[in-house]
Amino acid sequence: ELIRHKEKSHRDKTDGIRTKLKQAQDVQSKLSLDLAAYSKKAKQIAEVDLIISKLRSDVERVEDVFNSSMEMYQNQCMEVERIDDNISALKHDKDALTNEVKFTALIVDVFGTKGVQAFVLQNVIQALQYRTQTYLNELSDGSLQLRLELGTNDSIVKKSAVRDPDGTWRNRPLSSLSGGQWRRISLSLSLGFSHLASTRGRFRSSLLVLDEPLTHLDSAGRASVGKLLRKMISSNSGLDVPRDGGGIGLSTILVILQDIAAEEIEECFDCIDEVVKLNGESVVVVDEGDILTP
Repeated sequence: ELIRHKEKSHRDKTDGIRTKLKQAQDVQSKLSLDLAAYSKKAKQIAEVDLIISKLRSDVERVEDVFNSSMEMYQNQCMEVERIDDNISALKHDKDALTNEVKFTALIVDVFGTKGVQAFVLQNVIQALQYRTQTYLNELSDGSLQLRLELGTNDSIVKKSAVRDPDGTWRNRPLSSLSGGQWRRISLSLSLGFSHLASTRGRFRSSLLVLDEPLTHLDSAGRASVGKLLRKMISSNSGLDVPRDGGGIGLSTILVILQDIAAEEIEECFDCIDEVVKLNGESVVVVDEGDILTP
């Protein structure tokens, strides 16, 4: 009985040990499973840390790229502003050039392609032609014309015309004119220039000196010159040639002549004084007959 009791006790202990051993095995198995799970989680955490580290590196790289891009963007914005300023300046310059071109076109329309200087010169030539023709009408009884034109290189081209008996005008080269016709044109041009210089240039003199103005002129031509000179200083001429020297303030006209007898021109001029060489000396015989020695 004692043996059975001990065997049972021993079996109970053995069963208890087996039960504990099984329990320990179960705990060990559970711990192994937990360890494996923890190891897996640790591995996953390590992988996540690696991913996080990589992501951080990527973020830092992206931040560097972003900062560089922002700097480039700011530089581009500044460049765009500079380009906008340049465009505005170019537009301003374009508007200024457009206005200048319009003004230049207007100047060309008004003054011609040669500019203001040529326009002023053309205006002076027209004024000279008008005044010259005024004197020429008096000297030629309206039978001669002188036209002045502005040629190339600002040269002055002179053209003449002669009135035929039927009243028509016929162009004649200056070289084909007679000596008397040429003298009338030359004297008219000189008087016209004097008038223009006086009125435009304010060069005024009370005395006009003419040297040999009657050369190549017949008696009728000399008479026309004397008549014209009287009109120029007459205060009551009432003719196309203005008084007071054609508007240039003349009060005296001195005409110097040679090889013409005083009797031939005494009807042309108010006073005729003669310079006579006598005994190796020159004396002036005034119109009243007095002798003045130098």
